[in-house]
Amino acid sequence: MSQDRPLISFDYAAKTVLRDPANFGILSGFLSELLNKDVAVQEILESESLKENVIEGINRVDMKVKIDNSEIVVVEIQFEHEVDFVQKTLFGVSKAITSQHRKGELFNDIKKVYSIDIIYFDRSLYAAEQFGDIYPEYYLIEVNKFDEKIRTRFDEWIYFLKKDEVKQEFTAKGLEEAKEKLDYLKLSLEEQAEYDRKMNKRSSFNSVMLTARLEEKIEIAKNMKSEDISLDIISKVTGLSVKEIEKL
Repeated sequence: MSQDRPLISFDYAAKTVLRDPANFGILSGFLSELLNKDVAVQEILESESLKENVIEGINRVDMKVKIDNSEIVVVEIQFEHEVDFVQKTLFGVSKAITSQHRKGELFNDIKKVYSIDIIYFDRSLYAAEQFGDIYPEYYLIEVNKFDEKIRTRFDEWIYFLKKDEVKQEFTAKGLEEAKEKLDYLKLSLEEQAEYDRKMNKRSSFNSVMLTARLEEKIEIAKNMKSEDISLDIISKVTGLSVKEIEKL
């Protein structure tokens, strides 16, 4: 009867044994138990960056393997922490995704990617929120399924996306600006030019009025200052700052 005894380290096996197709059953078993489904490793996908990490004595091992349905598993075994560990993990997964696509072809060739990090250091070295802060968040907004009932302010945006309409009572941030911009784009070139001329005239008028009000405030401030009224009171009356009044 055999006795329990220590085995070779898994990272050494990953660098040597597990890369042999004859031993894919080992890695397949590990992945099957982790993912809770039957997994069969089809091949080891090597890239230059992955090959470099197989150097004896390095503190991490990277493997990229293809499993059933051409899905990809990125496995990283790391013993020492690195300040950019979280970002590096995200980069590796992103690269595994983008490398699947061939330029000029449809994007339906993209397969699911699993990221597995086996670490031998304290994860508390990284703030818990750090993982969530940099990993992508996906929002699938099915416009056609929207029932057009407004429950939240975001529903106002979905209503706009579906109906190309912004109701008078809508208050969601950005909607008014979107309405103005899209209304402008619906105008003919001649109408846009006329609209621009009107807006320029309005800007000039507002500038003249603002200048007149400012000059009036300055005159009032000067008169009050000449009567030795305190600068704080002058500031409250005119709306000018104490420093502005001191310069008069």
